[in-house]
Amino acid sequence: MESRNIIGAFVVAAALFALFPFAIGKYQQVGVFREALAEREQLVQDRQAALDNFNTELNKYRTQLTGDAADKFAAMVPTDLSPAELVSSLDAIARESGIVLSQVSLGDERGTRRSTTNAATITLQGEGQYTDFLAFLSAVERSVRLMDIQTLQVSGGDGDVFLGFDVTLRTYFVQ
Repeated sequence: MESRNIIGAFVVAAALFALFPFAIGKYQQVGVFREALAEREQLVQDRQAALDNFNTELNKYRTQLTGDAADKFAAMVPTDLSPAELVSSLDAIARESGIVLSQVSLGDERGTRRSTTNAATITLQGEGQYTDFLAFLSAVERSVRLMDIQTLQVSGGDGDVFLGFDVTLRTYFVQ
C-alpha cells in the first residue's frame, strides 16, 4: 500500500514538474497582458481627455462667435476671394506706408473637396525706402484680413535709399 502512495506521489510530482514551465510561461504572459491593458487604458484616457478638451474649446468658440465676433471672423477669412477688395486694400496699405507697388498678381488655390478653406497667393513687386518697407510689412501683419508672408526678396533699387522687393503673400477665404 505504501508503494502505491509513493508511486502516486511520484506521478503527481512528475506531472507538476512537467507542467511547471508551462504554468510559469502562462503566468508571465498574464503579466505582459496586464501591462498592455494598462497602457491601452491610459491611451484611451489620454485620448478622451484630448477629445473633451477639444469639445470644450469648440463650445467656447461657438458661444463666443456671435454677432460682432462673427463679423470679425468674416473679415479675417471672408466667404469669397474678392480680388478687387484684396488688391485695393493692399494698395491702400502700400500708399499709407509710402511704398510704390509696380506689379500685383493674384493666384487662386482652391482647396480639396474635404476642405472648405481656400487660399489665394498674391505676388507684389514694388519700391520704397527701408523704413517704409518695414512699415508696409508691419501693416500687412496687422491687417484685418489674415495674410501670411510666404517669400520675401529685397534688392537694391534706384539710388542708395530705395529698395526693390518681391513679396509673396497667402490669404485665405472660405467657400
